[in-house]
Amino acid sequence: MRCCINDGLVSRLNESRQAQFISRYIVAFPEIDKRRFDADTCGLDCVQRLRRMSTIKTPTPALKYHPDAYRFVDQALRFTQRRLGRTADDVQQEVELEEASAHISGPELLDGVRELAIQEFGLLTIPVLKYWGIRSTDDFGRIVFDFIERGAMRKTDRDQLTDFFDVYDFEEAFDKNYQIDLSGTFAE
Repeated sequence: MRCCINDGLVSRLNESRQAQFISRYIVAFPEIDKRRFDADTCGLDCVQRLRRMSTIKTPTPALKYHPDAYRFVDQALRFTQRRLGRTADDVQQEVELEEASAHISGPELLDGVRELAIQEFGLLTIPVLKYWGIRSTDDFGRIVFDFIERGAMRKTDRDQLTDFFDVYDFEEAFDKNYQIDLSGTFAE
């Protein structure tokens, strides 16, 4: 199983930045399964540092949503950055992202969430989101701001929780407008 935050980002970081990135992510979300960070996805040195850091106990508030909802939003952020050409490779070849050029707005993220959810879950999107405790786009905003509060994401001065309110209706976005792609089915 692949590391949900990897997608090549961790492997592009130098050794000290790997430790900083992973320690911030794991401390911010202790509920996330640390076994997913294995030698294949993070590198052996990174895994050894992670194991040492995971013994540090820091008080963190409980997650408001299912842990998979947080993983999905993180994955949707990476998906949206790639789709919009705002990944580390696209913005610059260095490790540090320029905040303004790599920034994803609330509505942009929600478009990526919609596309990724349909791609990953199809017609089961609404039941999966409900199982995670997500009932509207507002909940995605709360997850993003939970990430920000825990130090796993950053925001600009323009970002507000209200950017996520009532952007689209789940029934309309995931059910009524769902189309099954049959183009590959009848190809010769």
